Amino acid sequence: MTPTGTTAPQLRQVETSRAWPWFTEAYDLFRQAPGTWIGMLLIYIIINMAASAVHGGSILTTLFSPVFSAGLILAAHHQASGDGVKVEHLFAGFSGGQLGDLIILALLNLAAFLVLGIVGVLIAFLGMGLAPDKLIDMDALFENLLPILLVVLILIGLYIPVLMGMWLSPALIVLHKLSPVEAFKTSFKACTLNFMPLLVYGLIAIPIAIAATIPFFLGWLIAAPIFTITIYTAYRDMFPPAPNFDATQPIPVPPPL
Repeated sequence: MTPTGTTAPQLRQVETSRAWPWFTEAYDLFRQAPGTWIGMLLIYIIINMAASAVHGGSILTTLFSPVFSAGLILAAHHQASGDGVKVEHLFAGFSGGQLGDLIILALLNLAAFLVLGIVGVLIAFLGMGLAPDKLIDMDALFENLLPILLVVLILIGLYIPVLMGMWLSPALIVLHKLSPVEAFKTSFKACTLNFMPLLVYGLIAIPIAIAATIPFFLGWLIAAPIFTITIYTAYRDMFPPAPNFDATQPIPVPPPL
């Protein structure tokens, strides 16, 4: 049940072929303000690096990750609505009344990560008999490489549902005012219903990521903002109509500067 005062999102199943337009529509938005998008991502990276250099700062980056994600979603939303995009949109998640919900979302993700860590330890030590000393000694580590890789693959498989629940949650919180739990469930449902386009999305993302990495990672200056915006273009495709636009129509891109 949607909490009072929220906008109930209308979820739809999209065609598998929609995966590619998520990228092209994201690129259309990026090319209108490449400097702003690259600047926002660079600022976010610098903030993360600075926080990680401080003792316990990595916890802060984890807690505020959905907050910055929400800011980037709002940046794409403002630009798609014809209002333009500004660097200060990166910090929009800290205002608007959803800061607490976004941090709770981060805590849910952290709790899931810790639970999976415990599960991984139990599988490794009890299920496969991998003693802690085998993970320290390099010779024993290589001898048990296959069981260790199997544990890693199991944990990745278990974490995928968490990623599905987290992927669209910031957008659902800031644009539809859903509670963190409701946003997580709705995001998971959206990803499940649209499994095929998401699978194609992942297959498209792999060569783009490889190409962005080859030239000394410089390609990520373009790829990272586009990947970020695809979260919004996928969201607005799965949840029409989102606030202030009709998702069945092309994104209204502002004229070039």
